[in-house]
Amino acid sequence: MSKILKQKRIIGFLVMLCLFVLIMPINVTATGLSEDTELILHYDGGKNTFRIYKIADFTVPDQYVVEEKFQPYVGNVTGMDRLKDLNTEEKKMLASTLRSLVITKGMEADCILETDEKGMLVWDNIPMALYLIVGDKTTDAEYVYTPMPILLSVPYEITEGAWENNVEIIHNKIEKKQKSISAQIPVVMVWRNKPPGDELPESVEVAIYKEDEPYDEEEFSEDNNWSYTWEDLTPDEEWNVEEDDDELPDGYTYSYVPEDDGIVIINTYEEETEPELDEKLPQTGQVWWPVPVLALWGCTFYIMGWAVNQKENSIK
Repeated sequence: MSKILKQKRIIGFLVMLCLFVLIMPINVTATGLSEDTELILHYDGGKNTFRIYKIADFTVPDQYVVEEKFQPYVGNVTGMDRLKDLNTEEKKMLASTLRSLVITKGMEADCILETDEKGMLVWDNIPMALYLIVGDKTTDAEYVYTPMPILLSVPYEITEGAWENNVEIIHNKIEKKQKSISAQIPVVMVWRNKPPGDELPESVEVAIYKEDEPYDEEEFSEDNNWSYTWEDLTPDEEWNVEEDDDELPDGYTYSYVPEDDGIVIINTYEEETEPELDEKLPQTGQVWWPVPVLALWGCTFYIMGWAVNQKENSIK
């Protein structure tokens, strides 16, 4: 066999080997993404108990699967359909809404941890997920302190595609209220992004809960300016509201946001946006364009080698 023939066959073999490697499945992983995770929380309020709820599993980068126990309740909650795209304000609104939901539904936390006297809490080997962190109310002689809820992904995305497995946060958002003999809670319902010409429902029923027990309900409508104030409530208790979202018009989602001494129910019309057909999808898998080129190249070298071999055999 000639030296040239051997070289061509070697080149052909190497090309076919490259082709084989290219068509093998390749798992794409984000930088720093790992199941070896840790959460460190520093709470400014000192010693307290925190209840942690897993809202959604973190399967692959930026993709969440909502926990089964939440699915019956969060279909119309603002932001639940775009968890990876929420801005800071939207995360706060969603955290407040989910806090109200887990309390009124009496949901059990996935984990209950206590901070030490300095307000520090450490949780090791955390399953990758999106979590709601809810702190208990505490009191002293004069005030009631309520830690604001936190919505947190573990691991935490630092920049696009880069993840931090060891998450450390400082929790200093604490609502402070003067103790009182009785309490009143004004509740206001607002409508956002209402399409021109669309009519609002005649009324929407809203229930107020004491812990996880329904206490009273009221019809909100234009007649009462979509508002109502519950009075003579027991102070220092956990009061939350729940609207009947089945009465919302199609396309609306809702949020519950604490404001001053009351609660704002925000019903938002979500405009449907169709994706642009010419928009290129991000490359997340294998690169396929070299496959036919390399295949053709390998076949060409193989045929050339075979032809030369046949010619040498005929000469002999």
